[in-house]
Amino acid sequence: MERRYILLAIAIVVIILFLIGGSYSDNCASIGGCRSCWSSNAVVVESDLCTETGRCLAEPSAQQTNAISDVILCACEDAKIVSYADASLNRQIQDFVAFYTPYNITAGEICEQPGLFLAKTAYE
Repeated sequence: MERRYILLAIAIVVIILFLIGGSYSDNCASIGGCRSCWSSNAVVVESDLCTETGRCLAEPSAQQTNAISDVILCACEDAKIVSYADASLNRQIQDFVAFYTPYNITAGEICEQPGLFLAKTAYE
């Protein structure tokens, strides 16, 4: 009988730790050698994207939007350096953009005019 209670207690602790870890984890996106992460919780950040001062609360959706833009822009810089000669990187950019945005465009299209497709979100 005691063994059953011990196993039940261990299972409850594992489930609680899993739930806590999942709610406080960072999410990341990467293309080639570029990586950007965002938190699944609102966090205080220091950023030029803060509306009032340099320090503000960044909601998860705004963090994700900005991280996605950052990783695309970084990968575009890498693609431009080699004049879009890296077919694998170009494909990764294209697939990433298609997954995270409503656009199905080439790496060259997004990288040459990112302002037409990407926008950063201000933090409150």
